[in-house]
Formats: sequence, structure tokens, C-alpha cells
Amino acid sequence: MPNEVRTTCAYCGVGCGIRARVTDVDQRQVQIEGDKLHPANLGRLCSKGSALGETLHLEGRCLHPRIQGKRASWKEATRFIADRFNALIADGGPEQIGMYLSGQLLTEDYYVANKLMKGFIGSANVDTNSRLCMSSAVAGHKRTFGEDLVPACYEDLEIADLLILAGANLAWCHPVLHQRVLAARAANPDKRLVVIDPRRTASCDGADLHLQIRPGSDALLFSGVLLIMQARGRIDKAFVASCTLGLEDTLAETCRAFTALYLELTGAEPGDELSEDQVLRVLESHCDLPLDELNTFLTLVEQQPRMTTVFSMGINQASNGTDKVNSITNLHLALGRIGKPGAAPFSMTGQPNAMGGREVGGLSNQLAAHLPFNEAGIAALGEFWQAPNMVKGPGLPAVDLFEAVYDGRIKAIWIMGTNPVVSLPNTDRIKAALQRCPLVIVSECIQDSATAAYADVLLPATGWGEKDGTVTNSERRISRQRAFLPAAGEARPDWWALASVARDMGHEDAFDYDSSHEIFSEHARLSGHAQDVDGLGRVFDISQLGELSAEVYDALEPKQWPLPARSESATSDDVSRLCSSQWLLSHRAEIISLGSLIAPAEAKGTSHLRLNTGRIRDQWHTMTRTGLAPRLNRHIDEPFVTIHISDAASRDIRSGDFVRLSNNWGDAVVKAQISADGRPGELFMPMHWSEQFARRSGCNALVAPLVDPVSAQPDNKGSSVDVTRIPRAEVSWRGFVVSKVKLPLPEMPYAARIRCEGGYRLELAGTEAQWLNLEKNLNATDPATIESNDSFRGDVRRICLQDGQLVHASFRCLMKDAGPNRLFLESALLRTHETQDEVLTLLAGRASDGIDCGAIVCACLSVGERTLEAAVLDGAQTVNALSLATRAGTNCGSCLPELKRFL
Repeated sequence: MPNEVRTTCAYCGVGCGIRARVTDVDQRQVQIEGDKLHPANLGRLCSKGSALGETLHLEGRCLHPRIQGKRASWKEATRFIADRFNALIADGGPEQIGMYLSGQLLTEDYYVANKLMKGFIGSANVDTNSRLCMSSAVAGHKRTFGEDLVPACYEDLEIADLLILAGANLAWCHPVLHQRVLAARAANPDKRLVVIDPRRTASCDGADLHLQIRPGSDALLFSGVLLIMQARGRIDKAFVASCTLGLEDTLAETCRAFTALYLELTGAEPGDELSEDQVLRVLESHCDLPLDELNTFLTLVEQQPRMTTVFSMGINQASNGTDKVNSITNLHLALGRIGKPGAAPFSMTGQPNAMGGREVGGLSNQLAAHLPFNEAGIAALGEFWQAPNMVKGPGLPAVDLFEAVYDGRIKAIWIMGTNPVVSLPNTDRIKAALQRCPLVIVSECIQDSATAAYADVLLPATGWGEKDGTVTNSERRISRQRAFLPAAGEARPDWWALASVARDMGHEDAFDYDSSHEIFSEHARLSGHAQDVDGLGRVFDISQLGELSAEVYDALEPKQWPLPARSESATSDDVSRLCSSQWLLSHRAEIISLGSLIAPAEAKGTSHLRLNTGRIRDQWHTMTRTGLAPRLNRHIDEPFVTIHISDAASRDIRSGDFVRLSNNWGDAVVKAQISADGRPGELFMPMHWSEQFARRSGCNALVAPLVDPVSAQPDNKGSSVDVTRIPRAEVSWRGFVVSKVKLPLPEMPYAARIRCEGGYRLELAGTEAQWLNLEKNLNATDPATIESNDSFRGDVRRICLQDGQLVHASFRCLMKDAGPNRLFLESALLRTHETQDEVLTLLAGRASDGIDCGAIVCACLSVGERTLEAAVLDGAQTVNALSLATRAGTNCGSCLPELKRFL
């Protein structure tokens, strides 16, 4: 295994190239840096990618197969699964078997899973967590283009004269791309940036316009802009006539919808023709946007033909997400702004291989190679696979899939590389479903993930750095993930586990794979075979890669599809953009009449607020990987909810208070963060925390199982919740414990565990009795403690030393106090403390020399608030000067917006 390997990042859909250099294979020490030759990132990495080397240790890894909690051999495990599957098929049919996959799987894993389920088991009840993030984009693309096509490339973000970010916090969720955008703006002062988002996010920093839209009204906004562009004569009539269908019907239907809204709003008929002022009146009211901002936006759209609209979860995760997507594609098609440099709608994926999963039919309503889910597509796929049990039609999407597990229609489910008891809506229902299910199989890297706790069969999977295969990023670029570390314990690739079960079920010949190369080659050949079905052809075609040797596959450079075998000279430059006018002449795009211009939100009580969920800068998904890296826990280390200052005031909630959120679906306890960045009546809560990291802190326990009727994607932006401050009788104190060893989360109203340098930290709040019980448990194992009590202040401080090493320290204070410095005490876990003065500084909770960098702002380079404040006092008066003085923001740049608050 080589010391240095070029591979691809494990996180978001940007698909950044990485150079991984192994410095100690036994200790799994690896240096990570960006790959300057990879076209996605050109050497840049975000904080998460930069910290990948800190997540490769074996602590907490799943190392061996287990059946009912007992260690088993791989052969015992795969035979057990195969026998149970065969029995279910014989007694009740294959639809009793389900699979739930992940956009973190490699394309080769995805391919084998779908082949096994849809061709050999005969069940289409196989879905993926991409249903939660990208299925509205997929459905919108298919309605518009007849196929799941992303027409743009990353260069379009740089060369567009008008870049619109709709429901996309690029600065935090795709920071490398955001830095490319900022660099392009610096080079082109005329470039304009518009952000459409209910919250003021880091992406708004430097934007020319922030439309702080009412949640759920995006489709109305883009449809209203379409009407006004038509009234102003800005429709590209030649392009529309030759390359599209449906504009007249869509305009007529949109006019009827706006007429009804205007009548409802004013009580007056708008007249024979809807005027621009009347459309604006509807937008002003229903989108809750000022007229001057609407007019500014309209002027920018009218005057900037090189317009790219980037959209992500704020568009997709809605009960009308597909209509939102099509409101964007409609506008671009009507204006002829597609298939050209700097002009396109651009769906930004959230996972490293959400696109690859779509290529192989990862969703329950898809077939591999973009084949249509009809009689012709099923027959063609069955012929290619030589499959004996081809499915007859689509299966159950994610929410319905787990409901079928709950009610017993599905009696065996295999969950692979994802954490549905944290990430799906109505998570209490998901937990209950898995408890009821007769057979739960979980393929995981992490032994104690929240979902692994429900496994009847737990299979150890290879993780990033051990895997070998391909992923496809948001701009359709296929890149290699390469192994540079040996597999942990008995961990195996997911495709290997699937193929082993398939062979044990009796399908030896069809799953006789020895390598990911063989699987990729079959996948590529299938894409060529699919071209002859129904006479229409497909844009997805990588048949040029179908006959690669193992050596060429191993050395494969990043490539954008399509890569058809009939065009051997095709290069990434030829296919960087899709949906050109020439292509659309023979594949006309549909301008779609929309069924829902405003997302229906969950009904709410008079005291309820609307919950918006999403990501934070340095964490990803359910933290099973990022939570292992201490530096990624320094910026935001505890679960929280952001409450608008007016809503907090009316509920007597202050920043740092512990609050309970509740509704008909569940409840959560987190810290309150008071801000004016959101809108009154709306909350924001990050999606990352689970029972693995904090008690009762998951936002998806509160999310209603409301889905888009077209895409079946859940609405993560519209649930109704109540929020109340937890009374002092339940949380009379707050405190924390730092420890060298991982301590269990105690039974308290609030308890969170954070991985830190040298150990762990618990953040706690509860009653006096709960504190005494905690102390009793700590002292039971480490009785040699030193303590300091301040009855006046209510402080209790205890440390335990063994041979000069800090074993653990516990600090308690009254609710109004923040307590001692956490970073200082975390760092004390790494040092020896021999003198009395050193022990006293531990009890004091601060260094004797007063050195304290403060809360971390720049996770990449560990730059804290105190360091930034000192640099300002020393004369740094601009963001650039502050960055140069402290190095904050010089790596991924995602913390640059936060530097402004220090000036």
C-alpha cells in the first residue's frame, strides 16, 4: 500500500480531491492536504476535510460481525442473513425485505445492493438517505428534462454575472465552492450575489441582496418573477419555441393562481390582465419581502443574462420541494439561461455520492443507468443482469419504508452506512419500528452508532481510507476513493458483504466479484446497454469506461459524464455543461405547471413556532465521524436552538438557558441561542446531535413525517413546535466534567458529551440530587480527589490526579455562571501536574499566566476569540488584516464572515 494516495473527501457533494500521506500505518497516523490537481477544489479543503486524519483511529470502530450481540464469523453472519431472506421470500414474498442505503456508500456498493434487491430478491423496497436531501431535485429534473440531469458545472458559479443562492448556505455547507465564488467576486466587481434564505447565514456576508423570504414561498417568488419577466418582454421566444414545451399553459396556470391570491388578499378582482404591481403585491405579502428588495431582484434578473441559481436543502426539503425546483428550472428555460457558460439552474448535493447513487438506481422509484421504471426498462435491466426475479414496479420511499417496518409489512431491513434513528423525521417512530422488526441488519463503521443499537446482525464495514471505489460529485464528476490504510479488524467493503449474502442465497454467478473494478466495469457497460431502450437514449452514459483494465481503473483521473463509448475523444471540457440549445432541439424541456406555489406547513397552535433544521459549519450529518475530531467540536460544541429575540423575550428565555421543544411528534432539550438573524416566529436547530452525543437533543424527533407528494422527500423546514424555558427547579445548576476516559451520559435534564484533546467533556445541568449522584459515581472509581467549595457562589470543584496525570475534573456552578475555562482544563488532560501551584491552577480552572485563546472561531488553525480580539487591539482593522495577523480564515475561509464581528 503506497505511503501517499490521491483520493476524494468523505463529506459533502463538492467532491474535493485529497492527498493522504501515511506517516505511521500501525498508529494510523495520516497527513491530509488538498489535491491541487483535482478540478473540484484545486487544493483547498474545508475544516471537516482538513480534519479527516483525526478520525482514522480504531476507537469505537466496529471490528467483528455480531449476531444478537455475540461475535460471529463472516460466514456465519452472511449465511444467517441469506437463510432468513430465503425463508421470507418463500413464506410471504420478497416485498417483506427492505434496504436503506446511504449517499456515503461508493457507487460500487450502491450498484450491488440495487442489483441484489431489484433483480434477484425481487423487492424494490430499497431506498437511500438521499431521499432526505436530493429526491425533490431528482423529481424536478425528470419532470423537466425527462432524466435526472444536472446541467451546470462549478465554473458557472465563478463566471455567472448574477449568482443566486436559493436555500443554500454555501459558506458553511459547501465552503470550498463558496471560496471560489468569493475569489471570482474579487476578480469581477460587477458580479452580483443574491441570497434567498429565511435566515441571515454566513453566505449573506458580502451579498448584494439578501431576500429574507417567508419559508415555503420560494416557488411563488420564482413564479412571480417569471410572470413579470414575461410582462417586460424578457422571455427568450426563439429558444422557448424551439427547445421547450408548456410555457403558455404554465403562464396561464400561474396567472390564475396569482389572481386567486390577489383576490384573497385585497378582496378585489385584478382585472382582465394581472398587472406587474398586482403580482408584486402578492409577492410582498406572501413572501413577506419589501417592495424595494423585490424590485432590486427583478432588475438584476432582467439585466444579467449570465445567471446561475444554486439551490439545496432549503428548496428540496419541503412539502412542495419538487414544485420549488421546477419554479427555478421554469424561469431559466423561459429566459433561455441554460446550457451556456454562467447560465444554469444548479442542484447542490449534500453527500459525497448522492449523484453516484442516482446513477445506479439508489432510490426505490429508480432503476440503474437512468432506465425508465416501466416494462421496457425493467426488461432491459433484467436481460443485462440475467436476473430471475426482476421487480415489477417502484418500491416504498424512506418514510413509507419505515412505516412498513413499523406495521409489519417489512420483516427484515438491512441498513447500510446511515443513521435513520437520528436523521429521519419522527425519530421516535423509527426507533419503535426497529424494535418491532424481526430482523434488523446494520452495516456500520462505528460500534455504538444510534442505529447499531437496534441491530440483530451488526456487520463491520470499511471506512474512509480503507474503501476503494468511485463517487460522483455535484457537477457529475466521477472521482476515485482509494484505500491507504488496512481494513480495521474484520471490516469488509459493503459490496463484498452484499455479494457474499447473494452467493449464499444461491446467486453465485451473478455476484462473483473479486474487486470494485469488476463492479464499476459492469456498471459502465450497463450505461451503454441502456442507450438502446425505448429509442430515446440517455444522457447518462459512461460506457467509455466499461472496458478499463484494473491498472487504468486504479489510476483513473476525475472525469465528468457523459462519457459514451462512441465518442472516444470526449473530454471533461466537452461535457462540462448539459442541455445546450442543440441538444434541446431534439429533447425538448418541459416548463412545468406547478401544483403548489406555497408549501403547506404543519398546522400549529397559537404559541407554536416554525422549526427550520439544517447544518452547522464544522459538523456533518449525525457526527459519527466529525464528532471524533476534537478541533471540529470547538466552534459549536453543544446542541442548541436559535430563537428570535422577540420570541425569546415573550417567553422569558435568555441566551444560554435550557429550553424544551415539544410537539405531537416528540421533544428535545437544548441550549437557547438568541439572535436577530432569523425571522420572528421561526426557530433554527441543527440536525447533528443524537443520543450518542447528547440526551434528547435530536431535532428530527420534532419533525413531522410530512412529505412532498411527487418526490416523497420529507419537509424538514415546516414543523410546528412549542418552546419553553426549563424551570430552575429542574436545572438549579450547570457544570461540566473533563475526563481521560469516555464517561456515560448521566440521567439529567441536560447532558452532552464532547470529544476533546486527550479525552472527553460532559456538559451537564440538573438538580442537587443529580449532582450528588454524579459525584458518587465519579468518586467510586477515583476516590483520591482534591476539592474546593465556595458555598457563597455555589461553586463545587473537584479534581482527581493519578501519578501527576489529571484523570478527571468536575466543576459545578449556579445557572447564571458559565464556570471555568473548558479549553484550559481539556488541555490539562495532556500534561503532568506535579507542583502545588499546578494543582491550584487546575482548581482555579485557568492558567496562572492568564493565557486563554477563548472560544475557537477558526477550526482549521485553532484561532480563538481572545487571539482575534488581541489582534484588533494591535491594529488589525479589516477582515483581511485580521486574517493575516492571526491566520484565521486562510485555509478554507468558512470562518471569514465571523471575523467581522470582532472589528
